[in-house]
Amino acid sequence: MSITTVFSQNFSDQETGFDTARISVTLKKRGLTDENIQQEVALMRKLHNEQYAAMKKSEDEILQKMSSELTLKAETNIIQNNTLNTNKSLAVNNSLTAKTASTLAVDIPQTEKDALLALYNSTNGNNWTNKTGWNFSTPVTSAWYGISVIGGHVNAINLSNNNLNGTIPAAIGQLTELQTLYLNNNKLSGTIPTEIGQLTKLASLYLHQNQLNGTIPTSIGQLTLLHTLHLYANQLSGIIPVSIGQLTKLQTLYLNVNQLSGAIPAEIGLLTKLTSLSLHQNQLSGTLPNEIGLLTKLISISLHTNQLTGTIPTAIGQLTQLTSLFFGNNKLSGAIPPEIGLLTKLQTLSLYTNKLNGTIPAAIGQLTQLNTLYLNDNQLSGSIPIEIGQLTQLQTLYLNYNIVIGTIPPTIGQLTKLTNLNLSYNQLSGTIPATIGQLASLLNLYLHVNQLSGKIPATIGQLTKLQNLNISSNQLSGVIPAIGPLTQLQILYLNNNQLTGTIPVEIGKLTKLTGLYLHSNQISGTIPSEIGLLTENLELSLYNNQLKGVIPIQIGQLTKLRNLYLHTNQLSGTIPVEIGQLANLQNLHLYSNQLSGTIPNEIIQLTQLQSLNLSYNQLSGTIPATIGQLTKLINLNFSYNQLSETIPTSIGQLTLLLNLYLHVNQLTGTIPATIGQLTKLQNLYLNNNLLNGTIPTTIGQLTQLQILNLYNNQLEGNIPNLTNVTTNLSFQSNKFRFVDFASQFSAYKSKLTFFQYSNQAKTDSETTLTKSVGETQTLTMYEDNRFTPADTYQWYKNGVAISGATSRQYTLSNLTLANAGDYHCVSTNPQMTI
Repeated sequence: MSITTVFSQNFSDQETGFDTARISVTLKKRGLTDENIQQEVALMRKLHNEQYAAMKKSEDEILQKMSSELTLKAETNIIQNNTLNTNKSLAVNNSLTAKTASTLAVDIPQTEKDALLALYNSTNGNNWTNKTGWNFSTPVTSAWYGISVIGGHVNAINLSNNNLNGTIPAAIGQLTELQTLYLNNNKLSGTIPTEIGQLTKLASLYLHQNQLNGTIPTSIGQLTLLHTLHLYANQLSGIIPVSIGQLTKLQTLYLNVNQLSGAIPAEIGLLTKLTSLSLHQNQLSGTLPNEIGLLTKLISISLHTNQLTGTIPTAIGQLTQLTSLFFGNNKLSGAIPPEIGLLTKLQTLSLYTNKLNGTIPAAIGQLTQLNTLYLNDNQLSGSIPIEIGQLTQLQTLYLNYNIVIGTIPPTIGQLTKLTNLNLSYNQLSGTIPATIGQLASLLNLYLHVNQLSGKIPATIGQLTKLQNLNISSNQLSGVIPAIGPLTQLQILYLNNNQLTGTIPVEIGKLTKLTGLYLHSNQISGTIPSEIGLLTENLELSLYNNQLKGVIPIQIGQLTKLRNLYLHTNQLSGTIPVEIGQLANLQNLHLYSNQLSGTIPNEIIQLTQLQSLNLSYNQLSGTIPATIGQLTKLINLNFSYNQLSETIPTSIGQLTLLLNLYLHVNQLTGTIPATIGQLTKLQNLYLNNNLLNGTIPTTIGQLTQLQILNLYNNQLEGNIPNLTNVTTNLSFQSNKFRFVDFASQFSAYKSKLTFFQYSNQAKTDSETTLTKSVGETQTLTMYEDNRFTPADTYQWYKNGVAISGATSRQYTLSNLTLANAGDYHCVSTNPQMTI
C-alpha cells in the first residue's frame, strides 16, 4: 500500500484540529497583547502542522509496513495452494513472465484470447512499458509478458506498473480460469465492469492506484474464493455493496483512499477470516457496526479520515489479535471503552481528532506491547492514569488538545523507549516531574499551553537526544537550567512563562538550534555574545523581557536568521552595523527599547526584509536615503523616535508596503509626491512631526488607504481630494482653513468612521506695523483672499474682543497712540475655528 501524501504543510485548521479561538482566549487570559497573540498563534500553528504531518507520516508508514507483511503472507498462501493443486510453480511477484510452465504451441480457448485482445486494445497496449510476446497471431503462452498459462487456460495476469492507459473491458469476464489479476499502479480509468463477477476462481484482485471511478459492482460478491481485494487509491464512489459479505474467504480488504460514502455494511461481520481491513480516507458515515467484533482474526483495522459517528462499540474488545487500530480523524463520540484493554497485542492505537470524552481508561495500561498511542484532539478529561507507566514499549504518546487535568504522573519516567511525548494544550498543573530525565531516547517533548508551575527540572539536561523542546505558555518560574548538554536540540520554546535570571552563556553550545524562543518571560541581564555561535538559527525571539545592555555585534554571525525579535526590552546603545550581515532576515523588530544613535545605513543590505519596526526608541539622525532598496517591505515603523530632516523620495520604491508609520518624530520638509506610488498602502501615519508645504495630490492615488493621519504638523494650502481614504482621516492642528477642503467636506463626514480636522494652528505669521499718528491702517484676515462666504470674524486687541469688529477687514482711521497694541482675528466657520 502506498503512503498517502501528507507531508505538505498546507493543512487547514479544521483538518489538523488547530483551535485558533481557544488558543487566543488562553493567551489573552495570560495578558498578551493582540499583536503578540497573533505572533504566538502563527508560531503554534506552524508547530502544530509540523506535528500533524509527522504523525500522519508515522501512521502511513505503519500501515504500509502492515499492508506489505499481510499481502506477502496472503500471496504466499495462494502460491502454496496453487502448487498443491497444479503441482506447478507460479511466481506471484513481479515476474509472472518467468517461463516455469511449458511453452507448448497449444493456444488457449478463443474466448480467453479475445479477452486478452480486448484488454490490450482498451488499455493502449502499443504503449505498454513491456509487451513482450503479445502477438495475437501466435498461441498465448507463459512467454507473454505478465501472463501465466496452466492447463491450457490463463490462470494469472500481472500487468502492474506497466503503463496501461484506458479502461478495463467487459470481456475480462471471459477469463473464467483466472486466479490472480494484477492491474494495479497504472492509469486505468472508467468503471470496474460488472463482468468482473464472472471470475469466480479469482483469489487475488489488485486494481489499486489507478483512476477508476464509479461504484464497486455488486457482482464483486460472486468472487467467493477471493483472498485479497485491493481497490485502494482510485476515485471510486457510492456505497460499499452489501454483497461484500459473501467474500467469506477474504483475508485482506483495502478500499481506502477513494470517495466511498454511506455506512459500513453490517455484512462486513461475515468476513471472519479477515486479517486486514483498510477503509480509511473515504467519506464513510454512520456508526461502527457491532458486527465488527466478529472479525476476531483481524490484525489491522484502519477506518481513519472518514465521517464516522457514534461510539466505539464495546465489541472492539473481541479483536484480540489486533496489532494496529486506526480510528482517527472521524466524529466518534462517547468514552473510550475499557474493553480496549483486552487488545493486549496492540502496537498502534490511533483515535486522534474525534469527539471522544470521558477519562482515559486505566485499562489502557494493559496494552504493554503498545509503541504508538494517539489520543490527541478530543475532549478527554480527567487525569493521566498512572497505569500509563506500564506501557514500557511506547515510543510515541500524543495526548495533546484535550481537557486533561491534574499532574504529569512520575510514572511517565518508566517509558524509557519514548521518542515523542506530546501533552500540550491541556490543563495540566503541578510541576514537571524530575523523572522526565529518565526518557533518554526522547527526541520531541511538547508540554506547552498548560498550567504547569514550579521550576524546569535540572534532569531535563539528561535528555541528550532531544531535538525539539516546547514547554512554553505555562507558569514556570526560576532560572533556565543547565541546557548545555542538549547539543542535538533544534527548536527550544521556553516563551510565555515567568522565567527569571539571565540567558545562560552555555546557550552557545546548542549549535544545531534553528529556533530559539525565550520571549514573554522576566529574563534580565544582557544578551550573551555566545548567541553568535548559533549559526544555524533561523529565528531568535527574545522580546518582552527585561534584557539590558547592547545588542552584541556577534548577532551579525547569524547569517541564516529570518526573524529577529528583540522588542519590548530595555536594550540600549546603538543598532550594530553588523546587523547588515543578516542577508536572509525577513522580520526585524527592535521597538520599545532605549536604543539611540542613528539607523545604520547597513540596514539597506537586508533586501529580504518584510517587516522593519524600530519604533519607541531614542533614534536620531535621518531616515537612510536609500531606504527604497528594501523593496520587499510590507510594514515599516520608525515612529516615536527623534528622527529629523526629510522623508526620502526613495520611499516610493516600497511598492509592497501596507503600513507606513513615521509619526512622532521631528521630520521636516514636504511630504514627497513619490508616496503616491505605494498603491497597496492601507495605513499612513505622518502625524506629530514638523512637515510643511501642501499635501501632495498623489496621495489620492492610494485606493487601498484606510487610515491617513497628518495631524500636528505645519501643513497648509489646498487639500487634494482624499475621498479614497475609507476609515480614518485626521489633519487637525496644521495650518489649514475650511476653504482648503470645503468641496469634499460633506463626503468626508458621511463616508468616514473618524474624521478630525479642527482646531487648526494660526495661519498667518506675526507682523509688526509702524505707523504715524493720524494715518490709517487696514488689517486683513486671509490676505491671499482664500475664504468661504460662511466664514465669520472677530477682531481682538490685546486679547479683548473689539465691539463691532466682525468683518474680514478692520480699519483704524486717524491713528492715535491709544490705537497701539496687539491685534489678531479669529475666523469661524460653522464647521471649524481658526
